[in-house]
Amino acid sequence: MQALAMLLLLLFVALQCLCSAANKLPPYEMAALHSVCTASNCIPTLANWNFTQYSDGAYVHDACENNGTAKAWYGVTCSASKGVQHVTSLIITSKYLVGTLSSAIGELNHLVNLQLTSNKLRGAIPAQIGNLTALTTFIAGNNKFHHSLPSVLFAMSRLQTLSLYENYLNGSVPEFDPKKSNLTLLDLKSNLLTGTIPSSFVYLSRLDSLQMNSNKLHGEIPFGSFPVSLKNIKLSSNKLNGTLSSSIGRLTNLEVLDLSDNSLRGAIPHALGNKSMLALNDIALNYNSLTSSLPSSLNLLTGLYRLDVSHNSLSKSIPALDGNMVTLKYLIMGSNSFSGQIPSSVGDVSGLALLDLSDNQFSKTIPSSLSKLGLLNSLYLSKNNLHKSIPSSFCSLSSLQYLDLYGNSLNASLPICTQGQLPKLVRIDAHSNRLSGSLPSSLTFLTSLQDLFLGSNRLTGE
Repeated sequence: MQALAMLLLLLFVALQCLCSAANKLPPYEMAALHSVCTASNCIPTLANWNFTQYSDGAYVHDACENNGTAKAWYGVTCSASKGVQHVTSLIITSKYLVGTLSSAIGELNHLVNLQLTSNKLRGAIPAQIGNLTALTTFIAGNNKFHHSLPSVLFAMSRLQTLSLYENYLNGSVPEFDPKKSNLTLLDLKSNLLTGTIPSSFVYLSRLDSLQMNSNKLHGEIPFGSFPVSLKNIKLSSNKLNGTLSSSIGRLTNLEVLDLSDNSLRGAIPHALGNKSMLALNDIALNYNSLTSSLPSSLNLLTGLYRLDVSHNSLSKSIPALDGNMVTLKYLIMGSNSFSGQIPSSVGDVSGLALLDLSDNQFSKTIPSSLSKLGLLNSLYLSKNNLHKSIPSSFCSLSSLQYLDLYGNSLNASLPICTQGQLPKLVRIDAHSNRLSGSLPSSLTFLTSLQDLFLGSNRLTGE
């Protein structure tokens, strides 16, 4: 009996040891975390990370401990595989980590999710990150990383999200491995990247969002090499040039296109508004050198929310707008060379909140149909060749806050609005016109009015 009892006791102790081992990280992963912590000065920011060691070098505490007396370390998630714990997720955001990202990060070879956003990490992103063959998410935006992008990042077969925005990364964007990349999101905005956009984007058959705005990229945009899976393209504030290729029309899943603040030239292709691009809801082409007229095909984009083509050299008349564009809220066409009359059909775009046609060459009268825009908040028609009167029907614009009409040839007297009309109007700027007559006493009804500019006109009275 005593022998049996001893045997059972030994078996119990052995099982306890096995269970204990199953809840601990392998020593090499603990050592990797120790190196990552040391390089990034994580103590005391990460208060419960504790690397106290026994005399033989073994760690007293374990990053995966969660046994009622100790909790898993901040930002660390572990999972068991074949009876052994491994770090599978490391999320340390906004913890003021400084220093560098240790090359030992590559030793955490079961890591699936790595997020280090909004710290102060500097130096290079170590190439050893390419050893993380299970990694699907790497987000380290808003840090101070510099040097070039490791090419291994673009050959990781399981990586789906790569987000390194707002750093100081430089050099060119590496080519993608055609057999390995499964990226769905690539966010490299607000860095110092140079060179051209790689044609190997064509291999990213699952890419959903491409954000490389606010860099120093140059050359033409290879729309023909972009995967048709793309929904979001943001390449604003670079040095991109060349023309907008008609091959943009093949991107039938596109929802957002922001190419503003570049050096693009030539015409806006009719393909941008073809019937197969009905998902497109946001177009920003402002601050370029685009010429020719606005394609009438844009009328087909009935789901459009914003269209901004301001600060280009677009000319000729604006095509009639389709009243079916009920979602269009921001129509911004200022600082071009558009001419002719403002189409009365603009008044049929019932959802408009902002209409900017300023600094063009529009002539004739302001269409009274604009008074149908009951949701209009801001109307900018300044610096054109508009004449005759301000439509009295503008008094019915109950949502209007900002009205800019300066620098035209408007004449006649100011419209007389009744009490309760234009209840939200904050600013009227109609200086440098030919307005005549006396100031209407009804201006006192505009109880929200803060700024009134009527100088350089022909107004009389007190």
